[in-house]
Amino acid sequence: MFLDDTGAVVARLLGRPYLPDSLHHRLVELLLLPQGVGMYRHWLNNLRGRAAHWAGLKLGAPAALRDPRHCREWLNRQASRYAGRKAAERSWQWLRALAFGWMQAHLQDLGFGSDNELGQVGTPVLARDLSDVFMWYLEPARIGWLRSRHLAALRKGVALPPPGHREIVALFESRAARAASRGREITSNLHRWLIHET
Repeated sequence: MFLDDTGAVVARLLGRPYLPDSLHHRLVELLLLPQGVGMYRHWLNNLRGRAAHWAGLKLGAPAALRDPRHCREWLNRQASRYAGRKAAERSWQWLRALAFGWMQAHLQDLGFGSDNELGQVGTPVLARDLSDVFMWYLEPARIGWLRSRHLAALRKGVALPPPGHREIVALFESRAARAASRGREITSNLHRWLIHET
């Protein structure tokens, strides 16, 4: 409360309301449990497995290769076939950085900032973990784009230039609405699970 010289209230400073059902509060509650980190890791592995299966199915990976490890290897081979190993890796790294940036900003909107303990300690590294899941939903766009560039170069009979950073940014931005929907779906999934578990 701020008072003037006469003692009259001129302003009030209100703190953030207590939100017992917020994602941040629920995650803090879970991590206070002795088994909390293990439970979170189990949830994350399950979600990652479902996302990898979805990406593998969408891109036509054999059914036996739709778990995260095998699907990642299969996708890397596909990307290398269309762009070469180095360019494929670079396209993945750039897209991963964009996904991480989006997820980090989204989590800050949800209360995971440097002004709270969980944001400062960074355990678990939520933006990194959820970006790993998020990337699976961006893979069909990346592989499809690399394939279309490859086929266009073959048709024209010209050398295929390596993908540039601007092109990857444009690819991400062209799917911004769908990507944002997927990103919010991931944090909503976490929130629903936390409410159930805590």
